[in-house]
This record gives sequence, C-alpha cells and structure tokens, in this order.
Amino acid sequence: MEAPFAWILKTEPKSFSWSDLLEAGVTIWDGVRNYQARNYMALMAPGQPALIYHSGKEPCIVGMARVNSGPFADPGDATGKFLAIEIVPDHTLTKPIGLSLLRQRPGLVGIPLFSQGRLSVVPLTDAQYQDILSINTETHG
Repeated sequence: MEAPFAWILKTEPKSFSWSDLLEAGVTIWDGVRNYQARNYMALMAPGQPALIYHSGKEPCIVGMARVNSGPFADPGDATGKFLAIEIVPDHTLTKPIGLSLLRQRPGLVGIPLFSQGRLSVVPLTDAQYQDILSINTETHG
C-alpha cells in the first residue's frame, strides 16, 4: 500500500461523537488498543485529513477533521505501548455517508474498513480519500 494520505477514525457516538469534537474544538484521540491501529497512528502527520466515522447501529462518515499533532504516547496507557494524536474538526458533511454506500465504490475495494471491522484507525490513499469526497458531492450536492 502506498503511504497513507488520509485517515478514517472510528468512534462509537455514545462514547465520543462528532458533536463532541465540534464542541471541544480540539481533542486527544486516545484509547486505541489495537496494535494494527497503533501502527497506523505512528504514520500520522499534522495536517493530514481524517474522516470521522460513527460506528454502531448506523455506521457512517459524519465529518471531516485534521490531524493536529504527530503521534505521542497515549497518556492513558500505563504500558507505554500505545499512541495518541490530537485532532481538530474541519467541517460537518452535508449528509452522512453510510457504510453501504462506501461498499458500492470500486475505488474503495480492499480498504481495511471493510475487512477489519474492529479496526478504529483506517488508512486511505489520496485516490480513496478523493473518492469518498466525491460521494458526498454526488449524492448531497
């Protein structure tokens, strides 16, 4: 896979929602305890786009954020093995982009969002990211 251009960050809206991020203005994205997700987080760089994805009953991308820091030790991890980043909200999507719509896109075949459902940090190439943005434009004006 080519170097990630953007990210999908998954969150359970009952725990931390897009609205929570908008209200906070900036937050530490922490608590990730999956080694593959940690490895992806190690690749994150300030300024990279991050799509916020609500998991749960109606899985969908709801907003766009930006990585605001490089990775650092997760302050809640006593083992020192896991990482955190800081993110800031960019803007809310006109209408959420559901998982079923994402699955229909040939350009998105093979992204870990589909094959590793429990993975909370998903890398995207520039082409994949642009494809997702085009869904929002095509279906929501």
